Amino acid sequence: MKRFWVIPMVVLGSSMILLFLGARLDLISINSEVRISDLLTFISIFIAFSSLALTNDIAQKNFRNVKYQMEYTSKQLKITEEQLRESQSEKIRLQASQVAAWFENIQIPGHAEAIGINGGILGTVVLQNSSTIPVYDFYILPTNNQASDDFGKIQLFSEYVKYIDTLKPGTTKVNVETGGSSMGGVRPSIAIVFKDADSRYWFRGPHGKLKLIDRKYMYQVFEKDGIKMPIV
Repeated sequence: MKRFWVIPMVVLGSSMILLFLGARLDLISINSEVRISDLLTFISIFIAFSSLALTNDIAQKNFRNVKYQMEYTSKQLKITEEQLRESQSEKIRLQASQVAAWFENIQIPGHAEAIGINGGILGTVVLQNSSTIPVYDFYILPTNNQASDDFGKIQLFSEYVKYIDTLKPGTTKVNVETGGSSMGGVRPSIAIVFKDADSRYWFRGPHGKLKLIDRKYMYQVFEKDGIKMPIV
């Protein structure tokens, strides 16, 4: 800011010196072509333009400061919104994240006791509800370890699907039929669908991925796969 005052002050000072010397040397008089008033007018105009340039510089700096503050505030708002979304998501997933299922053991094919009533290989599935309240409409979906974690694309043994009305807190073990193992490293696995205490439906895939799903969409997928609801 200070640099804008230097030129006007130099010009003004120089002009005053010229006026003084001119008056002393009789170079400037009332009859002179360049009158003192004209010189003063020029100086005034020059100072006015210099002041305008200074004002413009200040305005530009203020604009940059305001723009910076707006950008900074916008970034802070985005961060806050993201934090709120993450907090809300964690709150929504709190109970569902504590529910899981897995095969504890699977009977060896070839033994009579290994075959279930539907012709599948029997296995023991552990159902874990680590929350303090029950979950509902619990579907055990036998599948394999190469199945998709996408609910709409998962490969199911629909004839072996098992339904539990209410899964209480703690550990529950149930016998479930599965298709058994096959070549290529295919092994039995479990996916689950259940409803939390706030009536939201969740799907946990064979690889443990948890997803919120729409109730109507769940019914559509089950109907497509030939799964009737509820299954008792």
